[in-house]
Amino acid sequence: MYNLLMVGSPGYWQERNGCNFEMSRYLEWTVPALQERLRPITAEVAEELKMWPVLFAYELPWRDETTGTSARVGWLTDVQQRASQIRIGYRFDEEVPPVSAAQLCKILWELDIGDNEINRTHWAVKDVDLLQVLRNSGALGGLPEPVPAPDLRTISQTVELALEDAERMLKDGRASNAVDRVHTVLHGYLVDVCADAKLVVAGEVPAMTAAFKKLREEHPSFAYSGPREGETGLALRASAQFIESFNTLRNNASVAHPYNSVVPEPEAMYLINMARSLLHYIEMKRQQ
Repeated sequence: MYNLLMVGSPGYWQERNGCNFEMSRYLEWTVPALQERLRPITAEVAEELKMWPVLFAYELPWRDETTGTSARVGWLTDVQQRASQIRIGYRFDEEVPPVSAAQLCKILWELDIGDNEINRTHWAVKDVDLLQVLRNSGALGGLPEPVPAPDLRTISQTVELALEDAERMLKDGRASNAVDRVHTVLHGYLVDVCADAKLVVAGEVPAMTAAFKKLREEHPSFAYSGPREGETGLALRASAQFIESFNTLRNNASVAHPYNSVVPEPEAMYLINMARSLLHYIEMKRQQ
């Protein structure tokens, strides 16, 4: 899902406190089910709109790919309805490069942008994965796909809910927001595996580093019998150091607590990919 905010004035979208949109232009070229769901703009609807990425675009009259101003990807920070107008605050996502008019014209169909709406100032909501379309088209500058989420065997509702939250945030391009949720997944799953193997007493919740140490040293499936045992052991001990650092960052530089800054997107994606790789390893060893 994404918001499409299209205007006709070149240079209109720039960093500012906010701007106004005519209520009459809200949800044009949006399917009826979404129109019904997103009207009126209640506090709950405003929060939902803020969860989805925004394509801040410019009209593309006559499909002239040589004119127009580059679109930007970002997020709504505030949404308020006042009579016939909607006041929005927004920010650009600096990790996503601008999208040129030429690039945009090539992926209009994929973005569910019709021929009749490219020369009309309006606000539409599209049931499309904006960042995935941009990634597939090469508009993101060839950024790599994240490590896929593992298929975990878990009975923990906490882990299941955290997995769902993390996937939604990553799909919306909010890796920094997802750090806390992925940390919960990794910690919860380590505890689940320990409990399943009866390495902890019922109800015990060891720290993440302690749970990983128990698995490596006490779980029968985690014994290593391959070549170069020393180097492999060093690599796995490095995983323990990663867990320690991940734990500290989650507690001091994520949305888990109200700090002034969080881990930036590239580093957040690195942490998430490392955690997912570790989850893949644990699940593979568990199934042996």
